[in-house]
This record gives sequence, structure tokens and C-alpha cells, in this order.
Amino acid sequence: MQLSGYNYVHGRAADSGGLAGLCSLINRQRRQIQDRGGLCLLFDNGDTVQGNALAEMCIHHPELPHPMAQAMNYLGYDALGLGNHDLDFGIAALDRFCRECQMPVISSNLSAKGLPLVAPHAILERRLANHPIKIGVLSTMPRQTASWNRHHLEGQAQLEPPLQAVRRAIAALKSGGADLIIALAHCGIARSDKRDIQENQIEDLVAFPAIDAVIAGHSHQRFPAPGFEGRTGIDTQKGTINGRPVAQPAPYGAELAILDLTLGRSAQGWCIYTAKARLEQPTPLARDNPDILKISAPMHNITCGFLAQPVAGSVPAINSFFSTLRPSKVQALLADVRRKAIQPLVRDTDLAQLPLLAATCDYLADGPENYINVENGWIERRHITGMTPFSDQIWVLRLRAAQIQQWLDWGAGLFARPQNGAPLICKDFPLHNFDTLHGLQYEIIPGDAQPARNLRWQGRPLDPDQEFLVATTHYRASGGGGITAFDDRHIVLRTELVLERALTDFLAAGDFSQINDPHPWRLTPRQAACVTYDAPPAALAHLDEIADFRPKRISTTSTGMARLQLQLAPKGAPPYITP
Repeated sequence: MQLSGYNYVHGRAADSGGLAGLCSLINRQRRQIQDRGGLCLLFDNGDTVQGNALAEMCIHHPELPHPMAQAMNYLGYDALGLGNHDLDFGIAALDRFCRECQMPVISSNLSAKGLPLVAPHAILERRLANHPIKIGVLSTMPRQTASWNRHHLEGQAQLEPPLQAVRRAIAALKSGGADLIIALAHCGIARSDKRDIQENQIEDLVAFPAIDAVIAGHSHQRFPAPGFEGRTGIDTQKGTINGRPVAQPAPYGAELAILDLTLGRSAQGWCIYTAKARLEQPTPLARDNPDILKISAPMHNITCGFLAQPVAGSVPAINSFFSTLRPSKVQALLADVRRKAIQPLVRDTDLAQLPLLAATCDYLADGPENYINVENGWIERRHITGMTPFSDQIWVLRLRAAQIQQWLDWGAGLFARPQNGAPLICKDFPLHNFDTLHGLQYEIIPGDAQPARNLRWQGRPLDPDQEFLVATTHYRASGGGGITAFDDRHIVLRTELVLERALTDFLAAGDFSQINDPHPWRLTPRQAACVTYDAPPAALAHLDEIADFRPKRISTTSTGMARLQLQLAPKGAPPYITP
């Protein structure tokens, strides 16, 4: 959910992003298509009511109109497909939102008595070239949503496998006379691992002959875009997968996905002659739509006032500028929060004999404004919303060292094998899937088949059968992100404690002694290499924190990131640097 180009973590206007900034582009596309006698439809593909502090504030003020529903009504959306994060606040909150929407809200594989307005599919009756046309719309979300949001959905809703639901929706749409079928697929293009293929099923969806075009989502991967060249059936120039047009724009309203379909009529009815997908961003001079800003203003002002409230003082300076290069103090803080929340709950149980670790990741690591930086010793609520952007509950896993090894190897897929002049970070690996396990010490050999090496606890090598408790989020404990190292059998404690609440309470207590713990891991490449690494521009004032990599700025990327040149050295040098 991003109504305007405003960064609630930093408390200032952002350079881009947001529905208000897309308005001029949407209106221009509509005019151009209508001037040619064409038909223009506007869709949203889910995760619409979650994603920033404004979305959270809407839940606390149900007496006020929902600004996202109002904005989508104003823009005349034709249909909205649901995503997994739309369920993060529960069934009742989503139902309230749906009741304000003036367009069909669709989910083909979600059914819940508490969501009477959510339809399994919809047929939009329009006219094109003075002829009637029926456009069928279906929508799916990952089946894993049932696990990720089980605390909201258990006993309240059912999720069936997406492909099974698609078959049924197609049959119903065809029976209703649909001339074309558009899939709002809240999933992305899978990588090679099994769990990810089950979560991101775009390539399975385009195999249905009846589906004419697909709008993808969920994975935050742009398509068509570089990085998919060479994969069977994918044409990044036309924006097609197995001949079907597919588009997935950048998240947070940064750009618009456009599917251009040239239609004609034959004896069999409407048919597609040509199809192409592309992505388009607003021009740098585009201004936020004043009507959308007016719609969002009441809730925006409430949100800004809340986020400016101080939570704790005398906090050591912390930032997340280089969190994918070495563990940050922000992650050390969040790890301590998890451990402190769990320790009293297991103290008088059999679990107390097991070492307690904490898993953290960085959700803010993929853009020039996506970072945490606390320099003046005061943490405000805006910092907390940046460190805990989702309503994650703290859960606990019981794992053997061998499973922890698998977990770390999986996450270390973030790093490419170092090559001179090449990026250190794999562009197709979601940054938030890279976890740090605090309480262990280990090395990461970038690009190796088994990159996590020399795992130790309290200085001693791990025995494969040695057991640990790991405090993490309910999303990761449920396999979120595609991890296969564990399953539901390993979840030993499900708390209702939300990480944001735990962090706020921890900060109020004022104990920050663990933030300066030694780093759990370090990069130890097999050979020296000079690689590139992208960091937020604000990180340039903090290059002394990674002095051992001999950082040097070499350019600015098209997305506004500062591109650095780093020197990687093999094991033995440089040593750990403890802040």
C-alpha cells in the first residue's frame, strides 16, 4: 500500500512511488487508448492494504474511510485481486475494506464466510469498436498463505491450490461467455528450488490455453526486465512467457505495468492478434495527483503524528546501510528482542536446556531510501515501523544443526561467486530471504555450493545432531520465502506477541548491551576479487564501517543507488571488525 511518494520511515517526501504519482501516467494511457478507439482496463494485483505505517494506522481507525479504497474508487479501477499480505490484519479488517470498494474484489482460491464480497471470479462487460466484449478476470494467491497467516485464517477461511482453483474459474468464466481471460496472479517467476516453484507459479499459469494475459506479483521481481534472458519460453523483449503476455511492475507504486493487446473479430469471436507487455515509470516532472493527496491527508496526518513520537533515548548509533555485507546493529537489536521475548516463556520447560538463537533479516535493503539510520540517540516510532514493517508474531523452532546448515546455505544464495567487476549480490534473489542466525559464528563463501562454513557455537564446532531453539517470525517459521530446511513439525512455540510490540517494550526498558555483540558471520571468498556493491547514497558518509573492504564509489545506478567497488580477500584477512 503506497498512496503517495512519502517515506514514513524517514519522515519525508520520497523522490518517487505511490498511486498519486502514477495518476498522470494512468490518465495519459487511458487518453491515448481511447483516442485510438480502444478499451483500457485498470487492475491491482494484491497486497493493497498492507505495506507501510499508513496501512497499519487504517486498522486502528476503522471509523474513518479507508484512503486506499477511496483512491481506487476515484481512479475507477476495474477489478482488484487479493494478495497474501491483504490478510495480515485479519478477516474482519479486510471485509471492512472490501465494503468500501466499488470494483469487484477477487480471489479464486480463497473462501471465507467473513468475506462475502470477495468473488472467485468476475466478468467485465464492456464495448470495443462498438461491439460487446466480456473480459473474464480470475485471481490467485500462494497456497502457503494458509500457513503464513494461520493465526488469522485457521477455522475462518480455506485456501486451495491455485492451479486447481484456476481450472474451476476458467470453466465458470467460459460458461459465462468470457471472450478473454485475464489472470491477476499474486505470484512471481520461480527460481529452481522446489518450494519456490510451489509458491511462484506463473510458468504453470501461462500453460493454461484459456488464459490470455497475466499480471504477476508477490515476488517483487520486475518483468519484463533484464535477468531472465536465456530461460526457456521467456521473451524479455516482448514481455511474454510461453507466448503469453506477462507483466509485473516494481512494488510500492513505482511504475505501471502495461499489457498491449491487439484484438480482432473472427467467426469464432474475439481473438488476439498481437500482445506485448512493458513497464513504464512516471516522468521525473510528474506531480502527485492533488485529489489522491486530499483523500489520503486525514490518515496521513494521523500517521505522521504517531510516528514522530519518541520511544527511547540514549540508544547507540545504529544503521542498516551494509546489512547484506555484514550483520548490522539493527539486526543485533532485533535478535536480542526476539531472545528476550522467548526466554521467560521457555524458562520452566524442557526447552530451556537448548541454546536459544535468533534469526533476523533486513526488509529495508532494496532501494536508495530503504534503510534505518539512528544517529542522535533517539528512536522514534518511525524507526520501529521501518524495522518491523509486517505484523509478524514471534515463533520458535526446534532444529538440529544439520537443518540450520541447510537454512544458512539457502539464504547465502544471495551472494554470487566473486568475479572482478561483477556484482556481489545476485539480482534475482530476494534480499529479505537472507537470514542471519545470531548466537552462532560462521563464515560465508560467496557462490559456493555449500556457502555456510565453519559453524560454531560458543567457539565449538557444531555436531550435526546438536539441537537449538531459534526465535524467528511466524512467516519464516511457516516456510515463508521458500525455505525447505524445516516444516510445521519443528514449530515448538507459537506466541501472539507481535514483533513491533516486543521491540517497543524492549526499547522502553533501555538495555542495549547486546547491540555491540561480535558479528555472527563474515565473508571469506576462496580468492581475492574486486566486486561491485550497491548501497543507499546516505551510506557514503559511513564507509569507515566497511573500511576493511576498501570501498570506493564508482557510479550511481539508474535506481539512485551508490555503486561501490569492494575488495574481497580470502580467509585470513581482513579480521573481524567489532563496532
